[in-house]
Amino acid sequence: MGSDLIMESPEKSNCHQSLKEHQLACKQQLQQQLPSMNNKEAECLVKLKEMVREEKSLKGCCFKDEFLLRFVRSKKCRAKLSLDTLKNYVAVRREKYPTFFANFCPSSVRHVYESGMVRVLKNRDAYGRQVFVFRTDKWDPEVADLDDILKVFLLYCEEMLNSEETQRAGLVLIRDYESFGLSHMRICPPGQIRKACNMFVNSFPSRYKAAHVIRNSYLFHILFAMAKPFLSQKLKSRFLVHGYDLDSLHSHVSPEILPDWLGGKLDDAEAFDTKLEELVFKCENYRSSSNF
Repeated sequence: MGSDLIMESPEKSNCHQSLKEHQLACKQQLQQQLPSMNNKEAECLVKLKEMVREEKSLKGCCFKDEFLLRFVRSKKCRAKLSLDTLKNYVAVRREKYPTFFANFCPSSVRHVYESGMVRVLKNRDAYGRQVFVFRTDKWDPEVADLDDILKVFLLYCEEMLNSEETQRAGLVLIRDYESFGLSHMRICPPGQIRKACNMFVNSFPSRYKAAHVIRNSYLFHILFAMAKPFLSQKLKSRFLVHGYDLDSLHSHVSPEILPDWLGGKLDDAEAFDTKLEELVFKCENYRSSSNF
């Protein structure tokens, strides 16, 4: 009776051994260069770099290890999902919206920064997450369109993801819909909502942990209905609508880190991260710093 055991050839065995030794050497080298990485992250980064080299759609791209590590951490060390997100990140910038990214620099949207419409809290929440605050009452639709606002969010995110803690813990958004009206709705057609989702969902290396909606009218639900087809069930479940109940918001984000107009205990100077804003403006060309 024949044996079911199939012996591997010495050449093939040696090849596997050499590959494992090479991957181990690469992992050790990466951990020396980026000591904040744990073993699982280093192993995934080695795999991702190998997959990037084989990916035709990424030919000609040159990515720094620190940049790729953002994708590894955002996808919890799943190499295939990290690669898919990276491919989408590049495609959004190269193919889908090249005009949008042709002038992707802070000076082009300085008016949005100066309005105080989009800001980031100085202190993290109880889970170590950075918190965006978007104020619609500061939004003049005749001065800033939706593209301007998307650029500001993306520029902030690019800078915030230099933080290892943010890469792991993720981001939270507080969206105050006070004074949101038909003039704002007119510059938020379905195509623009789809663009926003394409830029942030499955094409950006960030973990979106919660979106808190306050002081909203029925118009928010129209916007959300337009966005839902582009959101996963998990993301949809992370939209929490509080209306005018700030106590409900405070059950998720402590008033200890919030400005007084959100029922918090701080004034704006204490609540918001002006140093982060300065860092954003130091890098005028984020497109060139992305290495592709």
